[in-house]
Amino acid sequence: MDARGRLRRRLTLLAVGFPLLALIASAVLGIADGDKWELGCWVLPNARVLVTPGNEGCPLRSHDQIWRVEARDGTVHPVTSGREVARLVAEGVTGRVSVTRRGDEHWIQIPVREVSRRERSTRLVVAGVVAGALLTIPLFLLWGSRSRAAVPFVLLYSAAALVSIVAIAGRESEWLTRAALLALSGVPAIVAHLSLTFPRERRVVREAPGLLGVPHLLSIPLVASGWFALDRDPLLWPTFMYLLLVLAGGAWLILISSCAFAIRESTSALERARARIVCFGALALPVIPTLLWSRDGAGLMEGVATYLWVSAVAMPLPIGLAISRYNLFNLGWDLRHWISCQPALTWAESTTKTGS
Repeated sequence: MDARGRLRRRLTLLAVGFPLLALIASAVLGIADGDKWELGCWVLPNARVLVTPGNEGCPLRSHDQIWRVEARDGTVHPVTSGREVARLVAEGVTGRVSVTRRGDEHWIQIPVREVSRRERSTRLVVAGVVAGALLTIPLFLLWGSRSRAAVPFVLLYSAAALVSIVAIAGRESEWLTRAALLALSGVPAIVAHLSLTFPRERRVVREAPGLLGVPHLLSIPLVASGWFALDRDPLLWPTFMYLLLVLAGGAWLILISSCAFAIRESTSALERARARIVCFGALALPVIPTLLWSRDGAGLMEGVATYLWVSAVAMPLPIGLAISRYNLFNLGWDLRHWISCQPALTWAESTTKTGS
């Protein structure tokens, strides 16, 4: 096996490994904790709130910071971290929390309910199904295609699978939350990498392959600032998230612009078909779910964030359509080759057994 083949195998293991570890960790937490009380919002380690699509039960907004929590006896407890909020919930609270918006304090009732082990197991199954659906097409692309776009595709959907698992079944785990946020921090660099290789490899990349590593190197300061905001300075957290959103949106627009340029300028019918499906599919598919999940009173940035969330999840659909309609990754050849190899393998096994 050549160096590129070994690299692909390692990336395959890496892409499957992190979501699989998150799934196993969620399963262990679900079995060990049993029935437990939990808030209806995803509270980060810095006591900030992260609202994801499909979590309409949370009355808070993204970037709200919980400052105080009211106990059942009416006493008020100040909090500085998500761990303290989780401890108070476990001890029994009313669910009334204090957040600050535009300099004013607001007391908001958050749903607090007891979650059974069976419900946690159901969430785990759903998380596994979502992660498997996200990884199937990119892993097939990495395994069966020589295109350099296969690597960023797999990295992108490995990150999406990891975040989906944690959002569905591992929000109460601090270290799983940190892993999900680390994966989110790498998304702009991965999408920039993808835009350099899809729908076709750029000439500058062919002349200088090391250029593909530049976006990932530039993402190191972003990851470091996010980690600092998560641990040391919660007031910096909204700025970091907005910066992450802008960078991810900018990289996404570059990718869509590359597809639009290929539709107009490319001389290859196959490349135009590939770009057309991915371009229009990526733009159109997320619109309806975004409108359905956007809550009343949600700001522009929350709407854009929801659109990007849905875009990341929906991107495999146009890719799958391109595979089945235009045979971009030679699925038919792979299937015929596999079928033709079966008689030869059966003959070889029978000959080996007879000789022995």
